[in-house]
Amino acid sequence: MLSLPGPVRNSESDYDLASSSRRKTNRAILAGLRDTVMESYRNYSGRARMPELNHFDDDDAEKLRENYNLTYHKGSLSALRQEIFEISTYCALCGAEEASTLDHYLPQESFPEFSIFAHNLLPACDRCNRKKSTRYGFEDTGRFAHPYLDDLKPNGAILDCAFAVEQDIIHAMFNVKHSLPEAVQRIAVYHFDKLELGGRYSAKASMEIIEDIGLYEEAYELGGAQLVASEARRKRNSLLKKFPESYWKVALYRGIETSDVFCDGGFRMAGSLVAFE
Repeated sequence: MLSLPGPVRNSESDYDLASSSRRKTNRAILAGLRDTVMESYRNYSGRARMPELNHFDDDDAEKLRENYNLTYHKGSLSALRQEIFEISTYCALCGAEEASTLDHYLPQESFPEFSIFAHNLLPACDRCNRKKSTRYGFEDTGRFAHPYLDDLKPNGAILDCAFAVEQDIIHAMFNVKHSLPEAVQRIAVYHFDKLELGGRYSAKASMEIIEDIGLYEEAYELGGAQLVASEARRKRNSLLKKFPESYWKVALYRGIETSDVFCDGGFRMAGSLVAFE
């Protein structure tokens, strides 16, 4: 879960450019829908939190969705796609994988008016894009965290990481913190559960730990559990120069630093996991 600066685009110009790039009959349809779409753009912040369908007829909805095709290579809106990817090289939904595709925060299947609205387009990994699919939630019952609209930084850490040993293998277990404000926790739990981030973070953590086994071994030989914890604290502080407290790796190294079982030689029981599909 990342908080990111939103794209700086003139969305009216994007819509007009898309319309002018279409065939004459489609241009006329899109021109007729323009006022409705612009009104939706102006109300996007509220709509993202409490979605409300516009109920376009099937043909109009399809014409709006087709605008998204213009964001691909050599399309008239390819610069829009490029700008979204420049916001973050990491997936805005999990923060654990490289961004390789764009996700519509409000899915264009249900909200075609936002198919090319910059603030509705998120840099995402394929896995999050598939897991999220056409889902969307609501402020009062739970929804996905919006990286441009939801500033998670004031809430500090969002995730807890603890370690447990099962069948002689030590595992990192991630959960949403119980001490978060109710509204924030509702969003975080929905986001964490729907994207199945617990298993994915655990698998990533195992690989991260295995890569650093030599480092922990050396620290343990020189200064025991205390120096292993100190090394984890150093890594956490280094990450915090670039990422917020809500970043999953920050939670991992905070968990290592405070885990007696890990720091007192338990790191030697690290084993690889396969991330859930």
